[in-house]
Amino acid sequence: RVNAVAMPDVVVNSVVGTTEASKFQGIYTQVINACEAIVHDTKRGAGNIVVASPKVVAALSLTGKLKGVAADLNNNVTVGAGVGVSFVGTLDNGAKVFRNAFATSNEVIVAYKGASAADAGVFYCPYIPLMVQKATNPDTLQPIIAMMTRYGVVETPLVEEVGVNPYFRVFNVDFTSTTLA
Repeated sequence: RVNAVAMPDVVVNSVVGTTEASKFQGIYTQVINACEAIVHDTKRGAGNIVVASPKVVAALSLTGKLKGVAADLNNNVTVGAGVGVSFVGTLDNGAKVFRNAFATSNEVIVAYKGASAADAGVFYCPYIPLMVQKATNPDTLQPIIAMMTRYGVVETPLVEEVGVNPYFRVFNVDFTSTTLA
């Protein structure tokens, strides 16, 4: 996991609002704050990628700030819905939102990815793209094909402080005493 800069958590019930949907605006505000903190620290651009748990994506869709949601609130799946980490829409500020179906907490990660491959917080570096080997299963004597790759994932060399990557922000959302709890 990348060493993202931690931001204050959002406690939905502590946000001022008359309805639950208006209290979810606090999540959107924190995402915007994270986007702007990235541009301030990197001098490259504002955060443009958001990866969030399904509950956080549902809350963002209730704010009306998330456009192109892949599944509406009645669970009618539409084109673009996927399993795992999937693109679900775009926020008003242009940030792409991805739903992490494997999330075990209500964590939100905000990141910046520029136009080129070199303008990012982490790099995927395959040094053996794909090796294919033919073999025989010793139990059944059936032919099998094994595929293997080797790669590295490294942080940007622009990180000045060890353990802090300015291209990423992370915060948690507390849905205690809400319909999404």
